[in-house]
Amino acid sequence: MRIGVVGSKDFTLGFRLAGIKLFKEVSSSEDMERAIKEMMGEKDIGILIAEGGLAEKMRREFREEIEESLEPIVIFVGGETGIESLRERIRLSVGVDLWK
Repeated sequence: MRIGVVGSKDFTLGFRLAGIKLFKEVSSSEDMERAIKEMMGEKDIGILIAEGGLAEKMRREFREEIEESLEPIVIFVGGETGIESLRERIRLSVGVDLWK
């Protein structure tokens, strides 16, 4: 399984420097939705990391749809949703809230 990253040029840069080769640079929430749909369609992606700041502006229905996805797991990093999104994804995957 591979890791994919979706976000602005500055956001993806750190992941590219860490060796992640599968990424899409976007500049708007509409571009982010399109890129996430494309990457979710790829069979070998297990984890998809998305920029939280841009994701907060996506349509609520689409955001809820991808938050329920188990393959790939979509994790929002940065913005207001960062740690809470990660906490909820772990709770859904493992079945236990590890922060308690």
